[in-house]
Order: sequence, then structure tokens, then C-alpha cells
Amino acid sequence: MSPTAIRQFPRFSGGSTARLDDFRVLELVRNGRTHKFKSRRDKGHQCELELTVEAICRSGSAPIPFKELVEVTEATFRIAEAVGIPLEPSVEPESIVQSA
Repeated sequence: MSPTAIRQFPRFSGGSTARLDDFRVLELVRNGRTHKFKSRRDKGHQCELELTVEAICRSGSAPIPFKELVEVTEATFRIAEAVGIPLEPSVEPESIVQSA
């Protein structure tokens, strides 16, 4: 599969087609008419980084609570195992807690 194909998200519903290509171009097709909408690619990374730096500088709370980060990581490991991709953590959680 080509790298471009990985970033394309086609959807089909009720005779209409929508395709998001690399988070830059949204193409909508309905009744034989095509409409394209272009934007700069934004997956939210820049905003997340800005909020994190701001929280660190002001001793505020993290933009994503640590508990949620742990839950998402655990879910990712479970999904990987369910599809036959065993993942081994390279750092033991206990060593992080003990060193903090």
C-alpha cells in the first residue's frame, strides 16, 4: 500500500461520496457534481504542543489528563494483541513511578 493510500479516507452514503485526502483536500461528489475544499493540513499537533508548553510554563493542568493517556495506551496494546501484533513495552511502568 502506498503512503498516499494510507492517508485517504473515502466514505460512501446514500449515493454520495466523500474523500479526505491527506487532511488537505475534501472532495464531495453527489448527483455527478464534484466539490473540492482545500485547507492546510491540521491534525491538531501544533495546538496540542502549544497547550502543553503553556501548561508547563504556567504550572497548569495538562491538555490531556494523564489517566486518559494511560487508557488510550492500554487500548492500543489490546487492539494490537487482538489483531496479532504483540507489543512489548520497552520501559516498565514501575521504573517510571519509582524514579518520579
